[in-house]
Amino acid sequence: MAPPNASAGACDAALFHRTAVKAAAVTKSACSSNPSRGLAAAAAVGAGAPAVPAAPQLLFTASAAPGHFMPGHVEQPARVGVILQKLKNAGITGGAFAGQLHEVPAGPLASMEAVRQVHSYADQLARTAAAAPEGHPTAVADIGDPDGVTYVTSTSFEDALRAAGSACALVDAVVAASRRAEAGGTSGSAGAAAAGAGEGKQAGAGSPTTVLGGLSNAADDRQAGQGAGTIRGQHGACGSTAAVSLCRPPGHHATADTPLGYCLFNNVALAARHAQRVHGLEKVMILDFDLHHGNGTADIFADDPSVLFIDTHEASSIYPPPFAGGSVDDIGEGAGRGATINIPMPRFAGERCMLHVFDSVIGPAAERFRPNLILVSAGFDAHYRDPFQGLQLRSSTYYKLAQRLQALAARLCGGRLAFLLEGGYHTEAVGESVCEVFLALLGRPSVEGQAALQLPRPEPVAEVEALVEQLRRVHSL
Repeated sequence: MAPPNASAGACDAALFHRTAVKAAAVTKSACSSNPSRGLAAAAAVGAGAPAVPAAPQLLFTASAAPGHFMPGHVEQPARVGVILQKLKNAGITGGAFAGQLHEVPAGPLASMEAVRQVHSYADQLARTAAAAPEGHPTAVADIGDPDGVTYVTSTSFEDALRAAGSACALVDAVVAASRRAEAGGTSGSAGAAAAGAGEGKQAGAGSPTTVLGGLSNAADDRQAGQGAGTIRGQHGACGSTAAVSLCRPPGHHATADTPLGYCLFNNVALAARHAQRVHGLEKVMILDFDLHHGNGTADIFADDPSVLFIDTHEASSIYPPPFAGGSVDDIGEGAGRGATINIPMPRFAGERCMLHVFDSVIGPAAERFRPNLILVSAGFDAHYRDPFQGLQLRSSTYYKLAQRLQALAARLCGGRLAFLLEGGYHTEAVGESVCEVFLALLGRPSVEGQAALQLPRPEPVAEVEALVEQLRRVHSL
Protein backbone atom coordinates (compact mmCIF):
# COMPACT_ATOMS: atom_id res chain seq x y z
CA MET A 1 0.00 0.00 0.00
CA ALA A 2 1.29 3.43 -0.86
CA PRO A 3 1.72 5.69 2.17
CA PRO A 4 -1.57 7.51 2.87
CA ASN A 5 -1.69 11.03 1.55
CA ALA A 6 -1.31 13.53 4.37
CA SER A 7 -2.69 16.47 2.36
CA ALA A 8 -5.93 16.35 4.32
CA GLY A 9 -3.91 17.29 7.39
CA ALA A 10 -2.78 20.66 6.00
CA CYS A 11 -5.88 22.57 7.07
CA ASP A 12 -5.87 20.67 10.38
CA ALA A 13 -2.30 21.80 10.94
CA ALA A 14 -3.28 25.41 10.38
CA LEU A 15 -6.15 25.02 12.82
CA PHE A 16 -3.79 23.53 15.42
CA HIS A 17 -1.55 26.55 15.03
CA ARG A 18 -4.40 29.09 15.16
CA THR A 19 -5.62 27.42 18.35
CA ALA A 20 -2.14 27.51 19.87
CA VAL A 21 -1.78 31.18 18.96
CA LYS A 22 -5.17 31.92 20.51
CA ALA A 23 -4.16 30.07 23.68
CA ALA A 24 -0.87 31.94 23.81
CA ALA A 25 -2.63 35.26 23.24
CA VAL A 26 -5.02 34.59 26.12
CA THR A 27 -2.11 33.68 28.35
CA LYS A 28 -0.01 36.62 27.21
CA SER A 29 -2.79 39.10 27.87
CA ALA A 30 -3.23 37.83 31.41
CA CYS A 31 0.33 37.13 32.57
CA SER A 32 3.26 39.45 32.90
CA SER A 33 6.53 38.39 31.27
CA ASN A 34 8.34 39.30 34.49
CA PRO A 35 8.14 36.34 36.88
CA SER A 36 9.90 38.25 39.67
CA ARG A 37 6.67 40.07 40.46
CA GLY A 38 5.02 36.86 41.70
CA LEU A 39 1.22 36.77 41.63
CA ALA A 40 1.15 40.52 41.10
CA ALA A 41 2.57 39.84 37.66
CA ALA A 42 -0.80 38.53 36.50
CA ALA A 43 -2.28 41.06 34.12
CA ALA A 44 -5.01 43.46 35.21
CA VAL A 45 -7.66 44.70 32.80
CA GLY A 46 -8.01 48.47 33.09
CA ALA A 47 -6.37 50.95 35.41
CA GLY A 48 -6.46 49.95 39.04
CA ALA A 49 -8.04 46.56 38.35
CA PRO A 50 -7.01 43.79 40.74
CA ALA A 51 -4.43 41.30 39.51
CA VAL A 52 -6.02 38.02 38.42
CA PRO A 53 -3.88 34.97 37.69
CA ALA A 54 -4.39 33.74 34.15
CA ALA A 55 -6.04 30.39 33.77
CA PRO A 56 -3.95 27.71 32.06
CA GLN A 57 -4.85 26.66 28.53
CA LEU A 58 -5.54 23.08 27.46
CA LEU A 59 -5.61 21.69 23.92
CA PHE A 60 -7.06 18.27 23.21
CA THR A 61 -7.74 16.04 20.26
CA ALA A 62 -9.49 12.69 19.88
CA SER A 63 -9.71 9.86 17.38
CA ALA A 64 -11.67 6.71 18.22
CA ALA A 65 -10.46 5.00 15.01
CA PRO A 66 -13.68 2.98 14.59
CA GLY A 67 -12.24 0.95 11.72
CA HIS A 68 -9.47 -0.40 13.96
CA PHE A 69 -11.69 -2.89 15.74
CA MET A 70 -11.76 -6.57 16.65
CA PRO A 71 -14.93 -7.95 18.27
CA GLY A 72 -14.37 -8.90 21.90
CA HIS A 73 -10.98 -7.17 22.13
CA VAL A 74 -10.37 -5.04 25.24
CA GLU A 75 -8.67 -2.23 23.28
CA GLN A 76 -11.65 -0.89 21.36
CA PRO A 77 -13.11 2.36 19.93
CA ALA A 78 -15.58 2.59 22.83
CA ARG A 79 -12.70 3.59 25.10
CA VAL A 80 -12.48 6.98 23.40
CA GLY A 81 -16.24 7.28 22.98
CA VAL A 82 -16.85 6.85 26.70
CA ILE A 83 -14.11 9.35 27.55
CA LEU A 84 -15.71 11.99 25.34
CA GLN A 85 -19.15 11.31 26.81
CA LYS A 86 -17.76 11.57 30.35
CA LEU A 87 -16.11 14.90 29.52
CA LYS A 88 -19.44 16.15 28.20
CA ASN A 89 -21.48 14.84 31.13
CA ALA A 90 -19.06 16.43 33.60
CA GLY A 91 -19.52 19.79 31.90
CA ILE A 92 -15.86 19.98 30.93
CA THR A 93 -16.55 20.14 27.21
CA GLY A 94 -19.53 21.96 25.74
CA GLY A 95 -18.45 25.54 26.37
CA ALA A 96 -18.09 25.84 30.14
CA PHE A 97 -14.33 26.37 29.78
CA ALA A 98 -14.44 28.09 26.38
CA GLY A 99 -11.67 30.50 27.35
CA GLN A 100 -9.36 27.70 28.42
CA LEU A 101 -10.24 24.46 26.63
CA HIS A 102 -9.63 24.14 22.89
CA GLU A 103 -10.61 21.05 20.90
CA VAL A 104 -8.74 20.54 17.64
CA PRO A 105 -9.15 17.91 14.91
CA ALA A 106 -7.05 14.76 15.02
CA GLY A 107 -4.17 14.59 12.60
CA PRO A 108 -2.41 15.27 10.33
CA LEU A 109 -1.01 11.86 9.43
CA ALA A 110 2.60 11.29 10.42
CA SER A 111 4.86 10.98 7.40
CA MET A 112 6.39 7.65 6.49
CA GLU A 113 9.82 9.24 6.74
CA ALA A 114 9.21 10.10 10.38
CA VAL A 115 7.89 6.65 11.19
CA ARG A 116 10.78 4.89 9.44
CA GLN A 117 13.24 6.81 11.61
CA VAL A 118 11.76 5.10 14.68
CA HIS A 119 10.36 1.80 13.35
CA SER A 120 11.98 -0.62 10.89
CA TYR A 121 8.71 -2.39 10.05
CA ALA A 122 6.58 0.52 8.82
CA ASP A 123 6.43 -0.56 5.18
CA GLN A 124 5.67 -4.19 6.02
CA LEU A 125 2.84 -3.10 8.34
CA ALA A 126 1.41 -0.94 5.54
CA ARG A 127 1.36 -3.95 3.22
CA THR A 128 -0.23 -6.19 5.85
CA ALA A 129 -2.98 -3.68 6.58
CA ALA A 130 -3.65 -3.16 2.88
CA ALA A 131 -4.10 -6.91 2.44
CA ALA A 132 -6.43 -7.31 5.44
CA PRO A 133 -9.91 -8.37 4.27
CA GLU A 134 -12.70 -5.90 5.04
CA GLY A 135 -14.12 -6.70 8.46
CA HIS A 136 -11.54 -9.40 9.20
CA PRO A 137 -8.65 -8.26 11.45
CA THR A 138 -5.22 -9.79 10.82
CA ALA A 139 -3.01 -10.65 13.81
CA VAL A 140 0.50 -9.20 13.60
CA ALA A 141 1.82 -9.94 17.12
CA ASP A 142 0.94 -11.59 20.44
CA ILE A 143 -0.42 -14.68 18.71
CA GLY A 144 -2.05 -16.90 21.32
CA ASP A 145 -2.07 -14.24 24.05
CA PRO A 146 -5.22 -14.85 26.14
CA ASP A 147 -5.62 -11.09 26.66
CA GLY A 148 -5.81 -10.46 22.92
CA VAL A 149 -3.59 -10.25 19.86
CA THR A 150 -2.13 -7.16 18.26
CA TYR A 151 -3.94 -6.82 14.94
CA VAL A 152 -4.54 -4.65 11.89
CA THR A 153 -7.62 -4.01 9.79
CA SER A 154 -7.81 -2.28 6.44
CA THR A 155 -7.90 1.13 8.20
CA SER A 156 -5.40 0.43 10.99
CA PHE A 157 -2.30 1.74 9.25
CA GLU A 158 -3.84 5.14 8.57
CA ASP A 159 -5.35 5.17 12.07
CA ALA A 160 -1.89 4.59 13.54
CA LEU A 161 -0.38 7.35 11.40
CA ARG A 162 -3.13 9.68 12.59
CA ALA A 163 -2.50 8.87 16.25
CA ALA A 164 1.23 9.49 15.81
CA GLY A 165 0.68 12.62 13.74
CA SER A 166 -1.74 14.00 16.33
CA ALA A 167 0.90 13.56 19.03
CA CYS A 168 3.45 15.45 16.94
CA ALA A 169 0.97 18.22 16.11
CA LEU A 170 0.16 18.68 19.79
CA VAL A 171 3.87 19.11 20.46
CA ASP A 172 3.94 21.76 17.72
CA ALA A 173 1.00 23.59 19.28
CA VAL A 174 2.38 23.47 22.82
CA VAL A 175 5.76 24.76 21.64
CA ALA A 176 4.14 27.58 19.66
CA ALA A 177 2.00 28.64 22.61
CA SER A 178 4.84 28.50 25.12
CA ARG A 179 7.15 30.54 22.92
CA ARG A 180 4.62 33.29 22.39
CA ALA A 181 3.77 33.41 26.09
CA GLU A 182 7.45 33.58 27.03
CA ALA A 183 8.22 36.22 24.40
CA GLY A 184 5.89 38.72 26.05
CA GLY A 185 5.64 41.91 24.03
CA THR A 186 8.45 40.99 21.66
CA SER A 187 6.67 38.38 19.54
CA GLY A 188 4.24 40.66 17.70
CA SER A 189 0.51 40.96 18.06
CA ALA A 190 -1.82 38.01 18.36
CA GLY A 191 -3.54 39.20 15.20
CA ALA A 192 -0.32 39.09 13.24
CA ALA A 193 0.45 35.66 14.60
CA ALA A 194 -2.99 34.41 13.62
CA ALA A 195 -2.55 35.87 10.15
CA GLY A 196 0.60 33.80 9.73
CA ALA A 197 -1.05 30.59 10.81
CA GLY A 198 -2.22 29.81 7.31
CA GLU A 199 1.36 29.61 6.12
CA GLY A 200 1.89 26.13 7.60
CA LYS A 201 3.48 23.80 5.08
CA GLN A 202 2.80 20.17 4.43
CA ALA A 203 5.55 17.70 5.19
CA GLY A 204 7.89 17.07 2.32
CA ALA A 205 10.67 14.56 1.79
CA GLY A 206 12.89 16.26 4.32
CA SER A 207 10.32 16.91 7.05
CA PRO A 208 9.53 14.50 9.88
CA THR A 209 5.83 15.41 9.76
CA THR A 210 3.63 18.39 8.98
CA VAL A 211 5.37 21.50 10.30
CA LEU A 212 3.02 24.14 11.62
CA GLY A 213 3.38 27.68 10.37
CA GLY A 214 4.92 30.46 12.41
CA LEU A 215 7.17 28.33 14.59
CA SER A 216 10.60 29.44 15.69
CA ASN A 217 13.97 28.19 14.62
CA ALA A 218 15.71 25.57 16.72
CA ALA A 219 17.95 28.04 18.53
CA ASP A 220 14.99 30.12 19.70
CA ASP A 221 13.18 26.98 20.86
CA ARG A 222 16.18 25.84 22.86
CA GLN A 223 16.49 29.23 24.52
CA ALA A 224 12.79 29.36 25.34
CA GLY A 225 12.82 25.90 26.89
CA GLN A 226 15.74 26.32 29.26
CA GLY A 227 15.07 27.75 32.68
CA ALA A 228 11.73 29.17 31.64
CA GLY A 229 9.62 29.81 34.70
CA THR A 230 5.93 30.55 34.98
CA ILE A 231 3.81 31.88 37.79
CA ARG A 232 1.56 29.55 39.71
CA GLY A 233 -1.68 31.00 41.00
CA GLN A 234 -5.05 29.73 42.09
CA HIS A 235 -5.79 28.50 38.57
CA GLY A 236 -2.67 26.40 38.07
CA ALA A 237 0.34 27.34 35.97
CA CYS A 238 -0.02 30.90 34.76
CA GLY A 239 1.24 31.08 31.20
CA SER A 240 1.10 27.35 30.55
CA THR A 241 -0.49 25.48 27.66
CA ALA A 242 -0.76 21.71 28.01
CA ALA A 243 -2.22 19.15 25.61
CA VAL A 244 -3.97 15.78 25.72
CA SER A 245 -4.26 13.30 22.84
CA LEU A 246 -7.16 10.86 23.12
CA CYS A 247 -6.21 8.90 20.02
CA ARG A 248 -5.94 5.19 19.41
CA PRO A 249 -4.32 2.80 18.74
CA PRO A 250 -1.95 3.26 21.70
CA GLY A 251 1.81 3.04 21.33
CA HIS A 252 4.10 2.35 24.29
CA HIS A 253 4.62 -1.39 23.69
CA ALA A 254 5.70 -0.97 20.04
CA THR A 255 9.48 -1.43 19.79
CA ALA A 256 11.87 -0.31 17.10
CA ASP A 257 11.43 -3.68 15.36
CA THR A 258 7.87 -4.88 15.99
CA PRO A 259 4.33 -3.84 16.86
CA LEU A 260 3.32 -5.34 20.20
CA GLY A 261 0.77 -5.21 23.01
CA TYR A 262 -2.09 -3.65 20.98
CA CYS A 263 0.34 -0.95 19.79
CA LEU A 264 1.25 -0.35 16.13
CA PHE A 265 3.51 2.74 16.26
CA ASN A 266 5.08 4.24 19.36
CA ASN A 267 3.31 7.60 19.50
CA VAL A 268 5.28 9.03 22.41
CA ALA A 269 8.62 8.06 20.84
CA LEU A 270 7.63 9.67 17.54
CA ALA A 271 6.54 12.82 19.39
CA ALA A 272 9.84 12.97 21.28
CA ARG A 273 11.91 12.61 18.12
CA HIS A 274 9.72 15.22 16.40
CA ALA A 275 10.33 17.67 19.24
CA GLN A 276 14.06 17.15 18.98
CA ARG A 277 14.36 17.33 15.18
CA VAL A 278 11.83 20.03 14.36
CA HIS A 279 12.02 22.28 17.41
CA GLY A 280 15.54 21.66 18.70
CA LEU A 281 14.22 20.65 22.12
CA GLU A 282 17.28 18.67 23.01
CA LYS A 283 16.13 16.99 26.23
CA VAL A 284 12.77 15.24 26.50
CA MET A 285 11.36 13.54 29.57
CA ILE A 286 8.81 10.74 29.15
CA LEU A 287 6.80 9.50 32.13
CA ASP A 288 4.82 6.30 31.57
CA PHE A 289 2.32 5.53 34.36
CA ASP A 290 0.47 2.72 32.58
CA LEU A 291 -0.01 -0.48 34.60
CA HIS A 292 2.25 -2.33 32.15
CA HIS A 293 5.89 -1.60 31.45
CA GLY A 294 6.46 0.63 28.41
CA ASN A 295 8.94 -1.82 26.96
CA GLY A 296 8.76 -0.33 23.47
CA THR A 297 9.69 3.17 24.61
CA ALA A 298 12.46 1.73 26.79
CA ASP A 299 13.79 -0.21 23.80
CA ILE A 300 13.81 2.80 21.48
CA PHE A 301 15.64 5.11 23.91
CA ALA A 302 17.79 2.59 25.81
CA ASP A 303 21.10 4.11 24.66
CA ASP A 304 19.95 7.72 24.29
CA PRO A 305 20.97 10.15 27.07
CA SER A 306 18.81 12.93 25.59
CA VAL A 307 15.56 11.20 26.64
CA LEU A 308 14.83 10.55 30.31
CA PHE A 309 12.40 7.64 30.40
CA ILE A 310 10.67 7.00 33.73
CA ASP A 311 8.25 4.09 33.96
CA THR A 312 5.99 3.10 36.85
CA HIS A 313 4.40 -0.31 36.37
CA GLU A 314 3.10 -3.25 38.36
CA ALA A 315 6.07 -5.47 39.13
CA SER A 316 4.41 -8.84 38.58
CA SER A 317 2.38 -7.86 35.53
CA ILE A 318 2.04 -10.69 33.02
CA TYR A 319 2.70 -8.31 30.13
CA PRO A 320 5.14 -7.63 28.70
CA PRO A 321 7.02 -10.90 29.26
CA PRO A 322 9.84 -10.93 31.83
CA PHE A 323 12.52 -10.73 29.14
CA ALA A 324 11.31 -7.25 28.20
CA GLY A 325 12.97 -5.62 31.21
CA GLY A 326 11.47 -3.20 33.70
CA SER A 327 13.51 -3.99 36.82
CA VAL A 328 15.18 -1.36 38.99
CA ASP A 329 18.57 -2.42 37.63
CA ASP A 330 17.43 -1.88 34.03
CA ILE A 331 18.78 1.66 33.71
CA GLY A 332 19.56 1.88 30.01
CA GLU A 333 22.74 1.01 28.17
CA GLY A 334 25.78 2.61 26.58
CA ALA A 335 25.58 6.39 26.48
CA GLY A 336 22.02 6.17 27.80
CA ARG A 337 22.96 4.34 30.98
CA GLY A 338 21.15 6.08 33.83
CA ALA A 339 18.57 7.78 31.60
CA THR A 340 16.04 4.97 32.13
CA ILE A 341 14.36 4.78 35.54
CA ASN A 342 12.15 1.74 36.02
CA ILE A 343 9.85 1.75 39.04
CA PRO A 344 8.28 -1.71 39.48
CA MET A 345 5.45 -1.09 41.95
CA PRO A 346 4.42 -3.96 44.24
CA ARG A 347 0.98 -5.40 43.66
CA PHE A 348 -1.93 -3.35 45.08
CA ALA A 349 0.08 -0.14 45.48
CA GLY A 350 -2.31 2.81 45.41
CA GLU A 351 -2.40 6.58 45.65
CA ARG A 352 -0.30 6.94 48.78
CA CYS A 353 2.45 4.79 47.28
CA MET A 354 2.31 6.43 43.84
CA LEU A 355 2.53 9.98 45.18
CA HIS A 356 5.41 9.00 47.47
CA VAL A 357 7.25 7.61 44.44
CA PHE A 358 6.54 10.76 42.46
CA ASP A 359 7.72 13.14 45.18
CA SER A 360 10.78 11.08 46.13
CA VAL A 361 11.99 9.80 42.75
CA ILE A 362 10.19 11.17 39.68
CA GLY A 363 10.23 14.83 40.71
CA PRO A 364 13.89 14.88 41.81
CA ALA A 365 14.97 13.01 38.65
CA ALA A 366 13.14 15.55 36.49
CA GLU A 367 14.67 18.48 38.38
CA ARG A 368 18.15 17.06 37.82
CA PHE A 369 17.55 16.31 34.12
CA ARG A 370 15.85 19.67 33.37
CA PRO A 371 13.91 18.65 30.23
CA ASN A 372 12.78 21.02 27.49
CA LEU A 373 9.51 19.07 27.14
CA ILE A 374 7.57 16.56 29.25
CA LEU A 375 5.56 13.83 27.52
CA VAL A 376 3.29 11.43 29.38
CA SER A 377 2.30 7.93 28.29
CA ALA A 378 -1.03 8.09 30.07
CA GLY A 379 -2.35 4.60 30.68
CA PHE A 380 -5.24 4.31 33.13
CA ASP A 381 -5.17 0.56 33.76
CA ALA A 382 -3.52 1.09 37.16
CA HIS A 383 -7.01 2.13 38.36
CA TYR A 384 -8.40 -0.12 41.08
CA ARG A 385 -11.45 -0.92 38.90
CA ASP A 386 -9.45 -1.99 35.84
CA PRO A 387 -9.90 -5.65 34.85
CA PHE A 388 -6.14 -6.24 35.12
CA GLN A 389 -6.37 -5.24 38.82
CA GLY A 390 -2.66 -4.92 39.49
CA LEU A 391 -2.57 -1.53 41.23
CA GLN A 392 -5.10 0.58 43.12
CA LEU A 393 -5.05 4.15 41.86
CA ARG A 394 -8.18 6.26 42.22
CA SER A 395 -9.55 8.56 39.53
CA SER A 396 -8.37 11.53 41.58
CA THR A 397 -4.87 10.04 41.83
CA TYR A 398 -4.51 10.99 38.17
CA TYR A 399 -5.63 14.52 39.09
CA LYS A 400 -2.78 14.75 41.59
CA LEU A 401 -0.27 13.29 39.15
CA ALA A 402 -1.34 15.79 36.48
CA GLN A 403 -1.03 18.65 38.99
CA ARG A 404 2.48 17.62 39.87
CA LEU A 405 3.48 17.21 36.23
CA GLN A 406 2.05 20.62 35.36
CA ALA A 407 4.04 22.19 38.19
CA LEU A 408 7.22 20.44 37.02
CA ALA A 409 6.67 21.60 33.45
CA ALA A 410 6.06 25.15 34.65
CA ARG A 411 9.33 25.18 36.59
CA LEU A 412 11.49 23.34 34.09
CA CYS A 413 10.31 23.83 30.51
CA GLY A 414 7.95 26.74 30.06
CA GLY A 415 4.89 24.60 30.77
CA ARG A 416 5.43 22.30 27.78
CA LEU A 417 3.45 19.19 28.67
CA ALA A 418 1.49 16.65 26.61
CA PHE A 419 -0.42 13.52 27.64
CA LEU A 420 -0.93 10.66 25.16
CA LEU A 421 -3.53 7.94 25.77
CA GLU A 422 -2.18 4.44 26.33
CA GLY A 423 -4.03 1.64 28.18
CA GLY A 424 -7.01 1.42 30.51
CA TYR A 425 -9.83 -1.04 29.95
CA HIS A 426 -12.58 -0.26 32.45
CA THR A 427 -14.18 2.37 30.26
CA GLU A 428 -16.03 4.15 33.09
CA ALA A 429 -12.88 4.36 35.21
CA VAL A 430 -10.84 5.59 32.23
CA GLY A 431 -13.44 8.26 31.47
CA GLU A 432 -13.49 9.47 35.07
CA SER A 433 -9.69 9.49 35.25
CA VAL A 434 -9.33 11.51 32.05
CA CYS A 435 -11.86 14.01 33.43
CA GLU A 436 -9.66 14.37 36.50
CA VAL A 437 -6.59 15.00 34.32
CA PHE A 438 -8.48 17.68 32.37
CA LEU A 439 -9.66 19.38 35.57
CA ALA A 440 -6.14 19.42 36.99
CA LEU A 441 -4.65 20.91 33.82
CA LEU A 442 -7.45 23.50 33.70
CA GLY A 443 -6.74 24.47 37.32
CA ARG A 444 -10.18 23.38 38.50
CA PRO A 445 -11.14 21.30 41.56
CA SER A 446 -11.21 17.53 41.45
CA VAL A 447 -14.64 15.93 41.13
CA GLU A 448 -13.70 12.91 43.22
CA GLY A 449 -11.64 15.08 45.52
CA GLN A 450 -10.97 13.73 48.98
CA ALA A 451 -14.09 11.54 49.09
CA ALA A 452 -13.57 8.65 51.47
CA LEU A 453 -12.87 5.44 49.61
CA GLN A 454 -12.00 2.06 51.03
CA LEU A 455 -9.67 0.41 48.55
CA PRO A 456 -10.12 -3.33 48.05
CA ARG A 457 -6.77 -4.14 49.69
CA PRO A 458 -4.28 -2.39 52.00
CA GLU A 459 -1.40 -0.63 50.25
CA PRO A 460 2.10 -2.16 50.55
CA VAL A 461 3.55 1.02 52.06
CA ALA A 462 6.64 -0.57 53.62
CA GLU A 463 7.57 -2.29 50.35
CA VAL A 464 7.29 0.97 48.45
CA GLU A 465 9.40 2.82 51.00
CA ALA A 466 12.12 0.20 50.51
CA LEU A 467 11.73 0.49 46.73
CA VAL A 468 12.16 4.26 46.92
CA GLU A 469 15.35 3.90 48.93
CA GLN A 470 16.70 1.42 46.37
CA LEU A 471 15.83 3.72 43.46
CA ARG A 472 17.43 6.73 45.13
CA ARG A 473 20.58 4.71 45.72
CA VAL A 474 20.76 3.26 42.18
CA HIS A 475 20.17 6.65 40.55
CA SER A 476 22.01 8.82 43.11
CA LEU A 477 18.95 10.95 43.81
